[in-house]
Amino acid sequence: MNNNKGVSLVELIIVIAILGIFGTAVFSLFVVGTRSYRNVGNDSDIQNEAQLTANQIENLLIDTTKAITYSYTAGGSTTKVLSDNGVGEVDSKTITVYNTDSIYIIDWIKSDKKIFLQKKEVDNTGQVTNTGNREVMAEKVINFSASLEKAQSKNKVFIEIQFESSDGTSGYLASKQIALRNVLAINDTSNIYDEQEQPAAVTGIQIFYDGQNCTEDTVSYFASGEQELSFSFSALVRGVNFPSQNVTWAVSGNSSAETTISDTGRLVLGADENLANTLRVTVTSAANNDFTTWANVKIKKVNGLNVAIQGDNSSREYHYGDVIIVNANLSGDNLEDTDKQFRWTSTGAQRLNTYPDTSSVQEYKITATVGNSFSISATSVADSNFTDTVSHEVNNPYGVTIAWEVNQNYWMKRNDTSNNLVATVEPNDGGYGDIKWEICWIENKATHQPLTDTLSSKSYRDDKISLSSYRGQKTSIYCGKNIDWNTEYSVGVRAYIEINGQKIYSEPKYVGIDKVFIRVWDSNNNSQDVYSGTEDAGMVRWVNDNSKMKYTFEVYNYNCTPGTITIEGENPNYVKNLSFNDNSLQFDIPWVFWSYPQKEYNAKVKININGITRCYIHSKFKK
Repeated sequence: MNNNKGVSLVELIIVIAILGIFGTAVFSLFVVGTRSYRNVGNDSDIQNEAQLTANQIENLLIDTTKAITYSYTAGGSTTKVLSDNGVGEVDSKTITVYNTDSIYIIDWIKSDKKIFLQKKEVDNTGQVTNTGNREVMAEKVINFSASLEKAQSKNKVFIEIQFESSDGTSGYLASKQIALRNVLAINDTSNIYDEQEQPAAVTGIQIFYDGQNCTEDTVSYFASGEQELSFSFSALVRGVNFPSQNVTWAVSGNSSAETTISDTGRLVLGADENLANTLRVTVTSAANNDFTTWANVKIKKVNGLNVAIQGDNSSREYHYGDVIIVNANLSGDNLEDTDKQFRWTSTGAQRLNTYPDTSSVQEYKITATVGNSFSISATSVADSNFTDTVSHEVNNPYGVTIAWEVNQNYWMKRNDTSNNLVATVEPNDGGYGDIKWEICWIENKATHQPLTDTLSSKSYRDDKISLSSYRGQKTSIYCGKNIDWNTEYSVGVRAYIEINGQKIYSEPKYVGIDKVFIRVWDSNNNSQDVYSGTEDAGMVRWVNDNSKMKYTFEVYNYNCTPGTITIEGENPNYVKNLSFNDNSLQFDIPWVFWSYPQKEYNAKVKININGITRCYIHSKFKK
């Protein structure tokens, strides 16, 4: 029989709800995607407008011929300044650019968040002959600043323009350093158009390289590889009434005809130029050739590096423990003593701190054993492409090495002895006499304080660290049980032999000694590590309605023997039936106290190690 029932109302509501949820999710994804795309677009537009505005201002300033002023207006009063240092709240800021035939006014109006530009045409006396419209240069500008502090000394002007996005959620800061091409009056327009009455006069000339004044000085440069060598110089003609900045350039002292300097001051060295030569760049004022100056150019280049051991020859032998002097020699063009510095590395040799780290002479002690090699390398600091290595095999007499006899975890407990250390001497011909042992280092690991003299001992003592043997092939380390439990130590041991009065040592082996602490677990398996034996550093647990207290514990970093750990109960009225077995303890709290009025009681148990209280357990209860 066919089932012709229609869709129920409940089913229809469920379908509509599902479609609503799905539609909402799709719409949300669409909105988020659209917003992200719009934000990316806004950020890109802001950056483009910021860079365009900064470039436009640079074009207006870079070729200025007369003067530049910078001012701010606040409360109807206008003040000229060199920068925004010390300037508070303002209504507007203005840069005015004065040229021979025009004046440009760049205004930032804070309330409008806009930069405006207006041009005025002037005649040769500075009189305005035509005033152009005031045009919007940029919008959404929330801050504008400039600095003329280096305009006269280094011909540089700095500007910063801060934009915000259309929705106010993001922004962009454009900054620009503008190199002026002419000498200008800064914040002074009193005589800039009086050229006929006061003609320009040259009083001096300076030469610059890489923004630094190098007049009658030497520019040094390190060359590496086969790169093209070129240098861009600039000149500043000084004088009164804005002398011409036109100059002529020349180079001398070169050996190559391909070494030239352009009319803009770019020096290019020919590929066959002798770099040992000192070149001289000369610049002369075109307005008055009596004014000329120069800068020398010295090209430094490393051509070779050699490392050698003093007294090295074909018959010399090198032994374990020998001290040697190593020299590095750097060759090249125009190198000075300060250029002859090196980075030193070694394998199988230890650098002694006899000479400065980068000097050309170093002292090393050979630590490689017989049959192995040592190597010492030096690399030029000036040109890391140049390095050299000296290497030799270690000969007789002997080398000493030590190792753990069995697997060693490199740490030990108090009241304990570490695994044996075994010494090996090569060659093993018996001609070296006894192997001897010593504790060479004990250190507080937290403070790095050396404690060798105060903690080492020649015999077993509970408050010292000692060796089981000071002669022979084997020894082991013993740590006394009473050494400060709250301090971590590092202990170093080495072996040595004596040949002709010279001690030949092995590399040390180190073990660590950690702090002693007790880890306590309560009946709910909650744990606490207790490092101090003071009463307030123990474990505190509140008792509700169970008068049977159970705890387990474990001692770390102390070698316990039977009878070393003891348990004591305090407050005898509150602690009954105390028992201890296999690092677990339990005790009863007498039932009579559960009927007492509201009052806090403390059932206290002490755990003692070697007679020293190391932990308290407090079971506090209140009824």
